[in-house]
Amino acid sequence: MNLINRFFTHKLSTDQFFVFRFLFCASVLIYLLMNWFYVTGPYGANYNPIPLFELFSIEQWSLGVNKLLFVLLCVSLCLLAFGRVPRIFTALSAIFFFLFMGNYLGSMKSPNSNYVWHSHNMILYILLALNFLPVNKVKTLSSQSKEYFLWELVLLKLIVCTGYFGSAFIKLKTSGLDWMDGYTLQAYFIQKHILTGNTFVLNFVDSLSLLVAISWLTIMLELILCFGLLFKKTEFYVLGLLFGFHLMILLTLDINFINSHFIPISTLFLARPVQGAIKRRISQTSLP
Repeated sequence: MNLINRFFTHKLSTDQFFVFRFLFCASVLIYLLMNWFYVTGPYGANYNPIPLFELFSIEQWSLGVNKLLFVLLCVSLCLLAFGRVPRIFTALSAIFFFLFMGNYLGSMKSPNSNYVWHSHNMILYILLALNFLPVNKVKTLSSQSKEYFLWELVLLKLIVCTGYFGSAFIKLKTSGLDWMDGYTLQAYFIQKHILTGNTFVLNFVDSLSLLVAISWLTIMLELILCFGLLFKKTEFYVLGLLFGFHLMILLTLDINFINSHFIPISTLFLARPVQGAIKRRISQTSLP
């Protein structure tokens, strides 16, 4: 009972949330600004609307409109980062991100499948969740305020955990235990070598036992170990494992999940030490 009460009543410093929101918005904004192809990409390839766009009969708009949407998204994220009318700009950021990224994902979707590239989902889920968190009204740093409830932090962490869990669930639902037989990963690596000339994967393709071990470790990390992010004592160990996991994906499959979602979600865990460093710096400068 005490644990349940603590879950709903224990309060954290709102400074920690403010730092997280600032870092999260800044990381997403920087990533978008460094990848202009999200703006122009949908207009140089075949376009197949994602299921949600089909459901609401959203058709592709012009490149000019997409540029305007990109500007509105960047401005909204910037204002949210600095705590300007956070309720309004959180909602606008979520809407603009959904429309802008949904338009881009339509250019990557096969007409023969409902599968949609999922690397940006967690950013949207976090933006959506922020709309309903009481703490998201915070506008400035205030060391005297403690209105950030533990359950709000846990909810945000759960969104991250379920993102990884969902990835493992889809693998198992689609292929079952065959996904960990080593041959699946071997096929991915060989295909990548043929298509892109990636030579790093050649270090793994000849060892089926190593591929089996990597496959099982991947499933265990996504299915179980990721929930270590929920606990203060293990969160940084798991975050380190996830960074290594994404680095391996980048080196072998040339897919960069580090910039697209690992860095933004890691700000949730880095906010506490960063806030502590800021607090110490302020204390030192205020000393006579």
